Amino acid sequence: MQVHLDPYLTLVCSTLVLLLGRVLIRRIALLQRYSTPEPVVEGLVVAALVTAVRRLDLQISFDSTLQAPLMLLFFASVGLGADARTLGRGGIRLLAFLALVAAMLVMQNAIGVGVAVAMDLNPLVGLLSGSIAMAGGHGTGAAWAARFAEDQNLQGAMELAIASATFGLILGGVIGGPVARRLIEHLPPDERRTAAGSSEEDGGTSGRDEVSARSVIDTLLLMALCLAAGTLLARHFEGRIRLLSLSDDSVRSLRQAEPYLVPLTLPQGTYAGIAKPTATVAVTALLAARCGLPASKVDTLLRALFSRIDFAAAGSTAGSQISRKTALEGLSIPIHPAARAFLDDGTAR
Repeated sequence: MQVHLDPYLTLVCSTLVLLLGRVLIRRIALLQRYSTPEPVVEGLVVAALVTAVRRLDLQISFDSTLQAPLMLLFFASVGLGADARTLGRGGIRLLAFLALVAAMLVMQNAIGVGVAVAMDLNPLVGLLSGSIAMAGGHGTGAAWAARFAEDQNLQGAMELAIASATFGLILGGVIGGPVARRLIEHLPPDERRTAAGSSEEDGGTSGRDEVSARSVIDTLLLMALCLAAGTLLARHFEGRIRLLSLSDDSVRSLRQAEPYLVPLTLPQGTYAGIAKPTATVAVTALLAARCGLPASKVDTLLRALFSRIDFAAAGSTAGSQISRKTALEGLSIPIHPAARAFLDDGTAR
């Protein structure tokens, strides 16, 4: 059985989950003691509940219509929370913290890309599971995952980003709270009281931050202006990068230098800013196999690829370009003897 929640029910469930996390933290002393973030608590509870109901053959799906606008509002609200006076009071400690964070971001990306390359994966996998998701969180990860999937054809980008961000959020909450408390306990008494006072102030409401009808309207206006300005900037820079068309001589020179390159003409509108067909070069997708692979299996596979699979009907644009005429273009490794025999066979289709 499958249950789909519309945008309104999804919003109601999200709000109830937030309230549930707040209640659990107030009721459970251990979570309160280590300053466990509400999203960690509520996320674990919801994940456990959804997993449990799946055991009962019940699939619950949430509508994502409001995801994009709410994410934009979230990013705008983060920027509006900046306080120049507070930053100014940070002094040298704030600069040191900024340097440590910058170094951590570089380290995350270096480790992620390094591991991805070592495992023969796309380096974007390491980048997406690095600072994009770990430091940026779910919102930043989802935004870049969509871009990587669209522009770089990175498969499973969204799932990877959400999984990495969730892992980072949970691990950061579980480890960060105890570590922060341990560090605070080792501070001098005066600084310890200052840290505790800042924590209480952040969790409370000061007189100048009281919520009123006017403050809500002012905040909505500021966030709407931020979203409008961002939309105008995005439209302004969209299509500003042009892909230049290569001349026939340039294509020949490139292919002579790198024989694996093949000529390609991109149709109008393939990418933003391409107003007419654009001549360029590309690399082909190669199907590699062991030299010792039996000839019968190679023949069966190639016959299926060239005659039995309707790639166009399956929605694969790249697959629809597979043909015997272009099978040997762009080869950078030796061809399997059975594949050579298949392509030389005039009866094969």
